[in-house]
Amino acid sequence: MPCTMEQVARSKATRAAKQERTEQKLRAQQSNVQKAKIQVKEFLQSHKFPFRSFDVNAAKRSTFGLCCTYPLHLAAKERDWHMVRLLLYFGANPLQRDSHGQTVFDYMEKVPEQIRETLGRPGSPQGSEKNLIAL
Repeated sequence: MPCTMEQVARSKATRAAKQERTEQKLRAQQSNVQKAKIQVKEFLQSHKFPFRSFDVNAAKRSTFGLCCTYPLHLAAKERDWHMVRLLLYFGANPLQRDSHGQTVFDYMEKVPEQIRETLGRPGSPQGSEKNLIAL
């Protein structure tokens, strides 16, 4: 049975609306990623980490270079769970050891469930875009 002009028009309108919703979601996700990147950049700057290349694994050394720490360790020490999740999303290494031989896990006493899920177990895949969007 051939389609009527009205059915064809309705089908085109439905497809166009669906495509528009998909594009809106994509724009929202891109906006969230941009906002998150700005937050991480501000965190790195405010804590005097090298931020020229947006390296979330760059160490900050003490005045004489004897001690070093990493953004993820500092965020965990400060209990800034939102920043911990963002740093993990952008590739921070949860297994990295600081100059005291500590990993981020050593600095976390009472870790909220959401962060534990993001961290997973040592060696597990890191945060996903789904985790970032949930922030």
